[in-house]
Formats: sequence, C-alpha cells, structure tokens
Amino acid sequence: MFCPKCGQQNPDDAKFCGYCGFSLISSETPEATNYSQQPVAAPTTDNSQQQGYDQTAYYNQQATGQTVDYNQQATGQTADYSQQNADYSQQNANYSQQNANYSQQNANYSQQPAQNTGYSQQAAAPKQPIPKKYMIAGIIGAAALVLILCISCIAIFSSRRTVNLNKFVVVETSGYEGYGEANVYVDWVAVEQKYGKRLKFTRKAKKELGILYKVTSPVAYIKDAVSVELVASDNLSNGDTIEYRWNVDEDYIKKYVKGKVKFKDKEYKVEGLEEVGTFDAFADLDVSFEGIAPDGRVVLDYKGSDLNSYDFHCETMNGLSNGDTVTVTIPSDDMGSYAERLGKIPAETEKDYEVSGLDEYVASYIDLPDDFINKIKGDAEDTILANFANDDSASVGDLEYAGYAYLTRKEDAYGNAYNIIYIIYRGRVSSSDNRFTAGTVYFPVGFTDILKNDEGVNYSESTGILGNSYVDGKYSTRGYVNPINAYIDIVESNRENYDAECADGFERYEAYEHIESIADIADDYKETLKADALDRIKSYIASDYEEEVSVGEISFKGEYLLVAKDLGTDFAQNNVYYLVFAATVSHSEGEFDTTTVYYPVRYNGVVMLPDDEYMVSSCEGIVGSSDFSDGWYDTRGYIEGTKMYDDLVTANRESYKYEVSDGLKEFGE
Repeated sequence: MFCPKCGQQNPDDAKFCGYCGFSLISSETPEATNYSQQPVAAPTTDNSQQQGYDQTAYYNQQATGQTVDYNQQATGQTADYSQQNADYSQQNANYSQQNANYSQQNANYSQQPAQNTGYSQQAAAPKQPIPKKYMIAGIIGAAALVLILCISCIAIFSSRRTVNLNKFVVVETSGYEGYGEANVYVDWVAVEQKYGKRLKFTRKAKKELGILYKVTSPVAYIKDAVSVELVASDNLSNGDTIEYRWNVDEDYIKKYVKGKVKFKDKEYKVEGLEEVGTFDAFADLDVSFEGIAPDGRVVLDYKGSDLNSYDFHCETMNGLSNGDTVTVTIPSDDMGSYAERLGKIPAETEKDYEVSGLDEYVASYIDLPDDFINKIKGDAEDTILANFANDDSASVGDLEYAGYAYLTRKEDAYGNAYNIIYIIYRGRVSSSDNRFTAGTVYFPVGFTDILKNDEGVNYSESTGILGNSYVDGKYSTRGYVNPINAYIDIVESNRENYDAECADGFERYEAYEHIESIADIADDYKETLKADALDRIKSYIASDYEEEVSVGEISFKGEYLLVAKDLGTDFAQNNVYYLVFAATVSHSEGEFDTTTVYYPVRYNGVVMLPDDEYMVSSCEGIVGSSDFSDGWYDTRGYIEGTKMYDDLVTANRESYKYEVSDGLKEFGE
C-alpha cells in the first residue's frame, strides 16, 4: 500500500505510514480534507479527541516543515555552491541542479493536503519507529552524497590552482617571406591576473621569504622555473611549421608554490609574412684598382644610399695583377636585415671584376723595350760622370758598357724593391796630379721598380753607383776595381730574396777559381802584372827621387804568394801576390852609398775567370820603407832582403800559407 501523503510504500495491513505517520484507514469526511489545510494549532491537554487530531496534524506539519526547510536549505546551499563554481565544472552544476530538483520534489510532497481527512476526529495513531533497514539505506545514501560532494570540491579547487602554460604562450612572427623571424614568450601578466590570488606559497617558501611573502607573488616563482624556446626561429616562410619546447623545473615549483603547471611541446604554423622585392646591390659600387702589379689592391667605393662600402667584401684585396679576377660579395646570411630595413633584398650577393689599369712590374730584362734600355744606359753614364765632376784629383775616361744584372724579388721574400736593374760600365780612373796610378774601375748603376703601363716603361728611382774601391791602394772611388766583387755584392749576397739574370759580359764573373799557388797564374798574366808593377815603380822613382839620385837597371827578382788558410768571398783577403823588382840606387854627390833596393809591388785577390782570364781585386803599389846609410834619404821598398821577408811573409804566417820563388829564397824560405 502506498501512503497518499508521502507516496512511500507500506505493508498492506499497515494502519499508519511508516515514513510520515499518516493514517492509512480510508475516510471520506470532507471536514478532514478541509481541515488539513487549516493552520494546525499546538496540541492541548483539554480535549482528548482534539488532542489526538492536533498531535497528528502537528506532527505531520512539523515533519513536513522540517523536510521543506531542510530541502530548501540544502537546495539553496547547493544552488549557491553550483553557481559559484559554474565557470569551472559543468558536471558539478548539473549535480547541484539534480539536488535542487530532488529538494523541490520533496517540498511539493510536503505541501499536498492530507487525503484521509475522514479520520480527523479520531485520535492520532502513535508514531511508528522507522524500520532499521531503511535507516541504514538512508545513512549510506547520505554518506555517498557527502563523498561525491568532497571529491567534486577537491577537483574544483585543484583545477583552480593548475596553470595551463600552453594557454599563455605567445608566438610572434615578423619580417618577410623567406627571411621571417619568430619569437616565443609566456604572457606572465595574464597568468598573474588569473592565478595571482588562487595560488599560495608553501610553508617552506613563507619560511624562506619571511614577511616578504606577503608582497611577492607565487607566479613570480613559477616564472623563474619556466622557459620556452623555438627550435627554429629565422629564415622562415609562410606555411613553415615551427615547434616550441618547454623547460620546466617542476620540483622547484612544488617546493615553493601550492599549485601545479601543465604544459606540452607544440607546433606553430607561420603565416602573415610579407613578400619582398629585389634590387641590384652592385649598381652604385665603384670598383677600382691601385698600386703596382703583382702587388695591386682593390678599392671599393659605394656611392648609393641603401648600403655602404662596409657591406662589400673582397677576399683577395692585395697581390693583384692585370687580368686577374676578383669577386666582390655582400653577406648572404643577412638578407633578413636587408628585407626589414629596406623592404627589398639584393638580387645577387656576389659579382666578378677583372683587374686592369695597374702599373705592372717588368718580370724580366727581355721584356724591356729598346728605348727604355737606351734611356737607362744614358742615365747610368750621366750618374758616373757626375760622380767625378767635382773631384779635382781624379777623373774617369774611356767609359764602355760592360753588361747588366736584372734582379726580381722572389715570392714571399723580403726586399725593398720588387725588381732592380744594374747597368755596369767600366772606365779608366786616373789622377790629374799623379797621386796614384790609373786603374780600371767597374761602375754598377742601379734602377729600382721597373714598371710598365699604357704609357710605356719607366723606373721608380736610381740608387746611384754601387760599391767602393781603392785605385792603386790610395784613391777611394765609387765602384769596383774587381768586377767579381761587384758580382758577389749584386748577385750572391741577394740570392735568398732575389732571382738574378746577368748578360752582356757581366755573367762571366759568376764562375771563378781561387789562386792557391804561383803555378796557378798563367805566364802571360804574370807578364801583364810585371809590366804593371814596373810602371808603378818607374812612376814612383820619377816623382819621388831627387835629380842627384840615379837608379840603375830595374830587374825582376822574384815572387811571394800568400794564400789565406780560410778562403771566402772577400777576394782581397783570399791571397796576396808580391812581384819584387831590384835596382841599384846612388847619389851623384855621395850623400849615401850605392845601395840595392828591393821594390815589392802588392796585388790583392788574384782570381781566375772562365776562358783563362785573370784579374786582381786591388793593387796597393810598392810596400815597405827603408833609410839609406846617411840617414837623410829614404825610399819605398826594402834595402835589406831579410827584413823584407820577415815583414811580408813571416809576420803573416798565422793567417796565411806562403810560397817563395827561387829568386827570393836567399832571404828566407
């Protein structure tokens, strides 16, 4: 049987409802129905019948009121709670609505009038106790409802403190198609606005921060533990897919913040980049060349407004020759900056230019035109003649061309000039006052940096006459008495840095042989030197002896040869060759006794050239000095043969080996 009041099922023989206490005995009394809607007075003790009815009605109304109040209170709390959290969980809102509907249903049941009012005049039946099984079911239901509410609350509060970082990522792209750039960052201002009041500090954070935790946001600590970066961020085109990746220290966040973060690496599709035009970057670039080939250099001068000269680069700026090709470039990896700054990019990033217009070093003598050779020969003669123009004691004559030496600097070698040409002349240097015996001198005149261009060939400067020598051991002059010394100074001493070519006679001084014995000197050259020595002796006697002094026949006495124990390129020191002549000297008035005088003439550095040609480095003339018996007159040479031997040979045995010819051995061997 179902209760007409509360709708609950009861046993068929029940007289009262086990849930609400309503009488289940059927009654048709209208008064009962009408009475049930009247206000129910509080039970009294005066009328038993009235008391019974009033107790029943009071109990029903009280129970109904409690149910209504409880359901309305529960419904209001649930509705309020659901409304408060409607933004975070639709599921909980639905659940609250169900509770409200359920409460409203109970309220409706409570407001219905009693059906069995026919028994209103009867005493109310005593309240039946609620069956135990229904009470257990109610308790379990209530516990389940509380558990569901707790879980929902936990879920709602947990979701309120979880920051989804991906919702706050900002990816920005800028630039032009093909050269775009991207940037990624987290909008921490938005994070602070939404979660600043929801997140709290942990006890550890509060302990470390002290009072400062009240003015510091937990979002700041999350920010310290979070970074995001792009895998690729430049040279982007529309449609490219780029990925951003998170780097999050979740342990740090957990240590200081009551809250969580969630994140996921994601991809981003590039769009919105502008199309870019092109322009000729080299149109306003002036490329020129200066200097001397093969050491020319390139000069870049930009006259436009879009770029500047520093934007252009040439890998080979120096060491250029006419006909070379140089490549001028601009940075190809800087297109994005061009596009951003100019709204356009260079159509090409490199361009080739041919080197031209440079003065060019002449690499070889054979490349010199005849008119240039004739010019420098004339310039060389002028230099030699000018050297003697202001010298009153010496002059030069019989100048003749004796060859050339052309030097070219080796690659990566050191040298002040790239090339040098020496024009060699030889001439006879003599004394106008007979202070020295005339001799042949070689004059190398140097010209540096021989250049050719569209106007012809010329040199940079003249270095003048190379070398210094003594003529007759007395007169110092520019040039070389021995051309081999000239060859050594010009060619041999520069072999490390220069290649040399010699010709027109000067090349023959490349090959030579040291003289190490008297037999090495050819007889005809000996005769040449003897004639030279005799002339020097006669010249001396004619100029230095008085008229009262007479000299008998001058005869050849013998030879000394001293050879250096250590031979080198200083030929004047390699050997010394003495030719000794003798003559009787007397005074017409008997001022001194008739005496034999020995005249040794010294030649330094005798060498043999190809084709059996000989020469000496220098001649010092007659050596030695002696006094005649009276002590008033003296002469060059030696009166005592042993003294001559000691001075010329014995005194030099430490550095020289020696050889004495038969005619002089009587004074020492």
